[in-house]
Amino acid sequence: MKTLLLAATTVVVAASLLSSCKTDPSSANGPQAILPLNSHGGGSAPAHPQLVYVGGKTISHNQYETIAVMDSDGSHQTTLYTAPASISGTTYACANLKAACWSPSGGSIAWLEADTIKALDVTVNSSGVPVASNIRVIYTNGGSETMNGLAWCSGTSTSALAFTAYHAGPTSELYTVPQSGGSATTIASETSGGVFSSPTWSPDDSKIGTMQIIAGTSGECKLWVLSASGSLLETDTFSTLAQTKNCEWARSGNTIAFGGQETGGAQHVYYIDYGSGTGPYTQSVTGDMPSWNPTNATIMFTNISASPWSLQKITAFGSSASTITTTPALNAGCRWRRQ
Repeated sequence: MKTLLLAATTVVVAASLLSSCKTDPSSANGPQAILPLNSHGGGSAPAHPQLVYVGGKTISHNQYETIAVMDSDGSHQTTLYTAPASISGTTYACANLKAACWSPSGGSIAWLEADTIKALDVTVNSSGVPVASNIRVIYTNGGSETMNGLAWCSGTSTSALAFTAYHAGPTSELYTVPQSGGSATTIASETSGGVFSSPTWSPDDSKIGTMQIIAGTSGECKLWVLSASGSLLETDTFSTLAQTKNCEWARSGNTIAFGGQETGGAQHVYYIDYGSGTGPYTQSVTGDMPSWNPTNATIMFTNISASPWSLQKITAFGSSASTITTTPALNAGCRWRRQ
């Protein structure tokens, strides 16, 4: 089996984080770092939010989805935002909220809520608890399309989000929109019946990848890679997979992880190497929605082989997975901060 190599990731020391830290919660990108405060109550360590996910809670017998964060070990699970509308049923089906993701610096979180991109800033208060501020709308399409995927850029200089949407036709588009709001720019359109999902930025923001879902059609599930201006650079077809989705580019290098469903129904985490097109290689773990840690050393993913679904972690290109938590509603996956 071929081995994919990841480029080394530069380690950013804490001193540089402190020297560049911005604390203006009204800025479009929010605070530039989440740092535990020296003073906190309760005698316990302060939270250090590393993962964002769509959770859920019950209020007066009604089910509500939430935007929540937790530490990388599953501790300090904290709700930052609750959807204003309840959902039917007893499980959180991610009908209202989905595709939560971090800003490049980790100071803000964005998500899809119906036909709207919303965001908030997150800090850790003097009691060591994550808190939200500056909840805002970045973009809305007015219901003209169904929005289904979202990713914030990799670097603070780009200041944009990529999202995917589709409408009757069928037509599917990949867009970008400034993090400060404004008009969306069309990067790619697809009219053959495939639905774009789960956009992902390359580490230098020069490229955007997205999966094309055509469920049950052998040979037509694809990864598209385009320049940030919309030029098609590469498409990779997965002839052995019935469906592909939920891709994320590694924090450095050219490796993209994604969820792939075999024709028999099994769902595994896969890799492919952009540029050479080599792969896909299977991680041999049953799961979906992979997300790289800041150093590319491990991948968080959602194990969907049993109920309730669990959040698990695996060494990149390894074979041994460990469970982090089964507490959150993980239907929409979990995203790791970049730093």
